[in-house]
Amino acid sequence: MKMVQLLTYAFVTLMVISSFSGNSGTYKNEKIALVFGETIYLKDLEPEERELDRYKRSYPYLSTAEIVNRVHNSKLTSLIWKQVVSQFSENYDVEPSQEEVDGYIHAMEALSSERPKSEANWRPTEIESEEIKEQISNIYKDFVRTYKISKKLYELYGGVVIFQQGNQLEPVGAYRKLLEFHESNKDFVIYNKEFKTSFWDYYVREHKSIIPEDKVDYTVPWWKRALEK
Repeated sequence: MKMVQLLTYAFVTLMVISSFSGNSGTYKNEKIALVFGETIYLKDLEPEERELDRYKRSYPYLSTAEIVNRVHNSKLTSLIWKQVVSQFSENYDVEPSQEEVDGYIHAMEALSSERPKSEANWRPTEIESEEIKEQISNIYKDFVRTYKISKKLYELYGGVVIFQQGNQLEPVGAYRKLLEFHESNKDFVIYNKEFKTSFWDYYVREHKSIIPEDKVDYTVPWWKRALEK
């Protein structure tokens, strides 16, 4: 029975993708966007099987077609932001120092109430420990970098700031202005209307958890401020 279900799922997935491509292959070769001089075709955004499986587990209520659309939009967004952030990082000093990363790590350790239960009886080898420490350090560095980018963007553009779990001072209004600048400069052009609507939705919608303007303060990183409470 399980094998039948797996085969059915594989067949449905294949049919969804094939139904778009047709015999001529025009679907896969459709131009979706131009991102910093590189043409992005729909085939560049197609999900791998492991991505479909991961999304299916996370969103069991979505159809395969809806999952494919989510992956398409997610990949396009990532391609655009990767180039935007790369250029922004060349123009402004947003790379975290080791001191800043260490400060973040110290804050996270101080704010953590307890270790995950899965780690209670776990003793890594020295090599595994070093590998994990490096991975965690890179994750922490990304959090600090995100804060520094957010701070600089708010200084440049202002706008709406919202609370997010991963970025407690997310300058979504500044994100929008930065993206509008690059779009007006033709750094990226989204040809497909549906993709364009999906891409801009997050930046133009009305958000919950808006932080009042007089409460927006980037002078001290949010993790240091949390230690003071």
